[in-house]
Amino acid sequence: MADFITAVYISFIIQAGGALLTAAVFRSFQRYYQKAYLTHLQWSWLALSVHLLAGAVGLYLSSTFDATHPARLLVNIIAGIAGFTQIPLVLFGTYELTTGHAVPSDRVRRALIAAATTGLITAIVFVWKEDAGFARFLARVGLRAILSGAGFLAAAYGIWRARASISEIACSAVVIELP
Repeated sequence: MADFITAVYISFIIQAGGALLTAAVFRSFQRYYQKAYLTHLQWSWLALSVHLLAGAVGLYLSSTFDATHPARLLVNIIAGIAGFTQIPLVLFGTYELTTGHAVPSDRVRRALIAAATTGLITAIVFVWKEDAGFARFLARVGLRAILSGAGFLAAAYGIWRARASISEIACSAVVIELP
């Protein structure tokens, strides 16, 4: 069992490093091309990196502390907020790329607040119920997996529909962005 957990830690850290590298690439593109969609994609990958690192730390803390311990709860809240805010950021970047129109800042703000609130709620739901380990896992991991899967499918569909109007380099960069 220890080998499996070690493999999970290493997997999370490698994935977080890859997400951080991808964010750096989008940042570099954004500085050069000055396109707003690249900023949203950069922040999306940075959020994924934070989510994965916090997830690894949370997994490590779960072997030492119970679910209500403040350190573990804080790390789970950070992971939840980062994980859920990644989803609208990917969608905003894809929308701006495919339409050429900027997403209004008030809409971005509202969506990020809603995503962060969802991440917060999923991080604290069922915490004080000791026998609800599976329900906690389903709320934290399952809901995010469903929503991010739907978000990535929507982004892929938007890119597929607009592929004739997107410059080849932008389309290639965003296709790389979708896991």
